Amino acid sequence: MSIQQIPAKDFEIAVLASSLHTPIGVFFRAADCPPCDEVQRTLEKLAPDYEGRLHIAIVDITQEGADPILSQMQLTSIPDFKLVDKKQVIAQAKGVPTETQLRELLNDHLLTEAEYRLQLLQNQVELLLSSEQFEEAMALTKTFQQKHPEDEAAMLIELAMLIQMNRIEEAIELMNQLPDSLQQSEKAEGVKAMIASLQTTRH
Repeated sequence: MSIQQIPAKDFEIAVLASSLHTPIGVFFRAADCPPCDEVQRTLEKLAPDYEGRLHIAIVDITQEGADPILSQMQLTSIPDFKLVDKKQVIAQAKGVPTETQLRELLNDHLLTEAEYRLQLLQNQVELLLSSEQFEEAMALTKTFQQKHPEDEAAMLIELAMLIQMNRIEEAIELMNQLPDSLQQSEKAEGVKAMIASLQTTRH
């Protein structure tokens, strides 16, 4: 989780536009504000646990050009921490929340570490597949599974690749190896339908 002071002129791009891709925590504060210092220390302490899943933008409300932002974000007091996703405030913590309270707020709205790892894998695989680097994508997925055997959902990514590579028999074999928790998932049901459709086409 990166923490960065944001000039008012960069708010639109650094916060609102960026929140379309990664949630942004906007921390409104001012100089000579001891409670603000306390909250910022807590955020800095939490930062390593949310690396990649969240960025923090610090906004000094006394800087030139800040007034339109304060109005837009409906700021009434400081310190104030607002979590922005897809340009919308989805949670906030006014005053001086404890470390536990901030952690609970973030955990309620952010991807878990496992979900984030899988999202990164999915993005990397899609990039490789878009340039028809099928074997490289498969090798990447296999390496991921060896490193994170607890992330069983990676099997669904492998399944989708096998189908795209028209390796249907291997896909069926892997499908039968899915744990019960994944067998009933919406994505697994979609993959089953794809396999059935391909088998019908082949016959």
